[in-house]
Amino acid sequence: MAAQHKNSSAALHATTSLGREELAQLAQKAAGEAHGNAWNSPGSVRFERATPNRLDFSVQAPGPLRRELMTFSLAINDRDASGAHDVGVAIARFKTMQNKMWGLIPLGPRKLLGFAAYRSFLTAFGSAVQAHDASASVDVTGIA
Repeated sequence: MAAQHKNSSAALHATTSLGREELAQLAQKAAGEAHGNAWNSPGSVRFERATPNRLDFSVQAPGPLRRELMTFSLAINDRDASGAHDVGVAIARFKTMQNKMWGLIPLGPRKLLGFAAYRSFLTAFGSAVQAHDASASVDVTGIA
């Protein structure tokens, strides 16, 4: 079983009448605007690939190596014949870090690397969906 983190279940679920192309554009725009906290959780969101029902993103560490800290996906599913879509964003893979004294003794809780950038993406994308579709239902969980 994979290791868990208290924030690894952070997700967004939305129901909207926006089309797939418009949702993809809003997600890519939100990825460009998302950024991490320079002190606690630096990183930036990068668009990786698109399939008809899914967009994949990663959070990359700053610097010349651009190390991958987290990956997450945005899934777009047809809800019904009216054209409404269910949209879900969830973390696929992540890395954690824990400070240790002398390399052995833990000095606090584990940190989910890149979480600030992911939270920034969820907030920006959720706000954009609601701004473009007033009847949209957007629910963001696990980012307290």
